[in-house]
Amino acid sequence: MDATRLDALRELATIGAGNAARALSELYGDRLVNVSIPAVRVVPLARVAEEVGGDRPVSAVVMPVGGRGGWICLIFADDGLERLCRPLVPGGEPELLRSGAVEVGNITLTAYLDALATLTDRPLRPGPPEPVEDSAASLMTSLLAASQSVGDVILMSTQFELDGSRLEGQLVYLPVRRDLEALLERLGMGA
Repeated sequence: MDATRLDALRELATIGAGNAARALSELYGDRLVNVSIPAVRVVPLARVAEEVGGDRPVSAVVMPVGGRGGWICLIFADDGLERLCRPLVPGGEPELLRSGAVEVGNITLTAYLDALATLTDRPLRPGPPEPVEDSAASLMTSLLAASQSVGDVILMSTQFELDGSRLEGQLVYLPVRRDLEALLERLGMGA
């Protein structure tokens, strides 16, 4: 994918990140949360598992998109998602941390999908978010097995900043081919 297309995808991701930051700031009790997308890449399906961490353990929130076989997920190395949620759950109760992780993932993923749906003028109805702890390769293998007609995968490096701490993760969008084609067409780039 050329630089112009990547810039357009980065701009779209930045809009979603801004929306997520506002909503997360409310969730965190009006504490300032910054969400940024420093890099966007489009990766061939065959390389996605290695790109998101291979055999390393990850914590993630995954969400089906539109009932057509697409997926979107927020992935952190090891316990990154839990660390992001600790300020929400001062006692560190595991079930509450898990619930907080689902909510943070839901807000972040839905903000990105809303920006995408607005731009493409196509409804992208998100399904219920689910927390996952597994290896990156196993997570991607499971999602790809459950997907229908997924083409290239959009990887967005994502940085969260809260109370002076920075946490890096990846927002991964596995669109069905026609959703990716609609996105590229809407961006004036053809399929």
